[in-house]
Amino acid sequence: MEQKREDLRGDEMAQWLEDSGRRRAIRLDESPEALLGLVEKISGAKLRSADDITTYFERLRLQEAERQQAETKRRALREGFLVAMLIVSAAQYYYWDVSLQIASLHKVHYFVAPLGSGPRSTSTLVATA
Repeated sequence: MEQKREDLRGDEMAQWLEDSGRRRAIRLDESPEALLGLVEKISGAKLRSADDITTYFERLRLQEAERQQAETKRRALREGFLVAMLIVSAAQYYYWDVSLQIASLHKVHYFVAPLGSGPRSTSTLVATA
């Protein structure tokens, strides 16, 4: 039984090595010229010298920096807008709360007597003044 397990492991190892060799062979088919041609095709730029490659990657770096800067500006604008909306909603909540408190107050009616119809002491003070 031990020998059977070793045979299976050996067969698995042989299969793995064979697959690994095939994968390696495929990678060796990709020459640097083919890879450069693929990069040129994707980028749309001719990369024939070291200066061309340096210029291309510097341009990519600048574009990435601009994209990050624009993203930072958008994030700041979005967060500012959200904070402003939070303040507006808190003010609106406060306004409605005060309005409801005012509306729920009990109504008290005061009756005021016309001048001269009150007690004599009050009417004489008003008349002398």
